[in-house]
Amino acid sequence: LLAGCVRLADVVPARVQRNLEALRVERGWSQRTRNFYLKAGQQFDRWLMKQGRAKELGLTELDTVRVTTELERRALMPEEACRLLDYCQDAPTLTGLTWSMTGQERYMLYLLALKTGLRANELRQLRRADVDLADGMLTVRAAVAKSRKVRRMPLPVEVLEALTKHCMRLHPGAPLWRLPDRLHHFLLKP
Repeated sequence: LLAGCVRLADVVPARVQRNLEALRVERGWSQRTRNFYLKAGQQFDRWLMKQGRAKELGLTELDTVRVTTELERRALMPEEACRLLDYCQDAPTLTGLTWSMTGQERYMLYLLALKTGLRANELRQLRRADVDLADGMLTVRAAVAKSRKVRRMPLPVEVLEALTKHCMRLHPGAPLWRLPDRLHHFLLKP
């Protein structure tokens, strides 16, 4: 950050900016790391002023870089989906304050998500009555669907077989799974 600065008079915003960019490129720093070092330099500038050791160096004029934290989303590769499903079949039960789910239940949830493309909220709000085992159909209620329209879709045989035993134990109005409200956090855990 202060490379090439022998005296405080050598610490000027343009040099610090160049040093930050050089370090970012050389060391492969992220935008966040670059901002961290800049803020440390700015804090040093404020400390010098507060202690009366120097007048303002001008580092506070430098702007931080906007950090983009958007993750690139992608579908699972077939081998990744297989590994996830294989893991879940023998996985331990996960529990929260108001929910719990066995590995087998997670297997069914992930299989249904992978084979139907349902959204997280649609999966979370499915009820036993939405699964028609006789016809092999799944109904996504209008109140739950993003499009706000009722959708009926056929269930693949693999999904229907997995859901049959599970659904037989449930009351028609019961949710298919007891899941947390913030399902997207839960779905990220294997």
